[in-house]
Amino acid sequence: MNSENPSGEMPKGKILRLKTGYNPNSSSIGTMVFAIPVAMLSAAVAFGAASGVIFSAFAKKNGEAESTENNLNGPSDKG
Repeated sequence: MNSENPSGEMPKGKILRLKTGYNPNSSSIGTMVFAIPVAMLSAAVAFGAASGVIFSAFAKKNGEAESTENNLNGPSDKG
């Protein structure tokens, strides 16, 4: 069969590189196809939550929270 290995044993080798992804034999881009959109969505949610917390802290500190609530309820008929 193989002139280099006359005993018939399987030749021993080593793993040179391990690729992960949807199809490991094609490329490693498969892991990025899922990771990049998830990271972008997570960043948007984290930014929105952080900006909401910061804005509410500044609004309460400046007393603007009460005036914002009055503006949302519409004009009052109090004279």
